[in-house]
Amino acid sequence: MKTTLVFERGNGLPYSKSTLHRAFNRICRKAGITKHITIHGLRHTHAVLQLEAGADMKYVQKRLGHGSVAITSDVYAHISKKLEKKNMDKFEEYTKGLDVGKEMLSFLGLLCIVVTIFFIIAAVISAFRKTRKVKKRLLTALGSFILFFIFYAVWMSLEGEKPSEVTQEKTAKITKDEYKKIKDGMTLEEVKTIVGGKEKSQNKFDDFVEYNFDGENGVESDAYVILDFNYDKTLDKKIEIGLLSPRDDTEVSTEEDTEEDPTESLKDHIEYQLTEDNDFNIVNLEVNEHMGTDIENDNIVILTLLGSENLTAKMKANGLFEDSNVVFQSLFENTDVEEAVLFWQLPVTDSTGNTSDKNVLKITLTRDTFENINWEDFDSHDYKIVAEDYEELIQFSGIKSPLTREGLLECRQI
Repeated sequence: MKTTLVFERGNGLPYSKSTLHRAFNRICRKAGITKHITIHGLRHTHAVLQLEAGADMKYVQKRLGHGSVAITSDVYAHISKKLEKKNMDKFEEYTKGLDVGKEMLSFLGLLCIVVTIFFIIAAVISAFRKTRKVKKRLLTALGSFILFFIFYAVWMSLEGEKPSEVTQEKTAKITKDEYKKIKDGMTLEEVKTIVGGKEKSQNKFDDFVEYNFDGENGVESDAYVILDFNYDKTLDKKIEIGLLSPRDDTEVSTEEDTEEDPTESLKDHIEYQLTEDNDFNIVNLEVNEHMGTDIENDNIVILTLLGSENLTAKMKANGLFEDSNVVFQSLFENTDVEEAVLFWQLPVTDSTGNTSDKNVLKITLTRDTFENINWEDFDSHDYKIVAEDYEELIQFSGIKSPLTREGLLECRQI
């Protein structure tokens, strides 16, 4: 079977994402890398190492395929402390070189003055003695004096060439009048000119950079201002909190009201794990308090995922099991998960010829079972043996054992 794939299975079909992620995680563990990193994260590591090695920003931009150097600079230049230290070391080395040169010129200039004075005195003595060396000694004194001025001119040029000391930019606070002067479309430098200094802090996002300033003389003592700048360095939006007007009563809440729901936080984290790190298609996700234990913050996760329909029937069956390994390992990374119920959906054609997404497989694992499994050597087809609950929810025709490694030929709704 001819194929254009770089890596393929023996039958010419592509590897599933879960296979690649498992292999990558295995390599990381063998290499002693305990910090979690995705395959895509290697791209960021590569960029940082290039910059730390001294690669030009334009070169890194071309390798990453960014639309402009500004994007590369904003995303990567701030994350490496080595770059900052290297630049400061270069600055110090340069200024030290200037200082050594100036010291040498100062010494030579002083020597020229001494020589000039010496030959002037010698010329005066020669004149009193009426010898022939007066003119020669005066010319020598003049030459030494001219050399002094040359050394002095070079010394002054080095003094002017030395970079001025880097001054710490003042952190500004924004008053009511200054806030009213700030308009959309202004550049960051224009805003800094108005407020007289830099921001208190900043946060970088995919599409904009958020600059935070404290308010000054606002209607509330803890007033602050948020300015959102696009990556072209123009102001897109400004927000004041407690500077011009008091906060709404609806914004003032007790600590109990604002406390984040731990189950919602866990749900958001699981959704990020599965969609961003592993690119799964979530149909439904529920996180509920586990009523079967007395331990606080124990939760049960009920998850429904849609399997890939771009594979052969046999690949679908194997893919569900392999992807289940990745899913369970991701779920139980969260210590608050005590039990996980996983449903898989696939497009199923019923007896009337209509196709819709139906639950085809259900697997339930508890934390105790998960921790007893040796995941590196676990045969994913053994879920029916080790799982607390294992159900094949669709009758599969044309095979001896449904959803086994022999593969499935066709799915039919009962």
